[in-house]
Amino acid sequence: MIRIRLGYPGGDEVELLRRRISWRSNDPTSQVRTILSGDELMAIREFIEGQVIVSDDVMRYITGFNIIRRDPRVIAGPSPRGGLMILMSVGRAMAVIEGRDYVIPDDIKKVAIETLGHRIVLKPEVSLEGVSGEDIVREYIEKIPVPK
Repeated sequence: MIRIRLGYPGGDEVELLRRRISWRSNDPTSQVRTILSGDELMAIREFIEGQVIVSDDVMRYITGFNIIRRDPRVIAGPSPRGGLMILMSVGRAMAVIEGRDYVIPDDIKKVAIETLGHRIVLKPEVSLEGVSGEDIVREYIEKIPVPK
């Protein structure tokens, strides 16, 4: 659904390799604990899908990102299913995280780069210039009119 870039780890990479070798005797997964059961996760998903309101104005705002498809630097932009529907779903989840049962444009802005950026295929010459899909989405977050 989303792409989050973690980048490279800082610090001593030799130490990182040493830790990896010690995993067999000191398995880090043994310290992992369950936060949510599968049933709890499904209940949250059902709540988000069934109870979190998305107004027509916010839906129009979300579909406004389809303008990226017409950007001259773009070969393929976010699709209605693969991009915009997922943007709405992640925006709904953000609303719940923020304590609301309705989506506001700021919810969409917060997740648009991670949700849409990796779904954009740029022309090769644009990529060679160092422009990314995330950069394109960032531009359109500023360009697309926000509903009141």
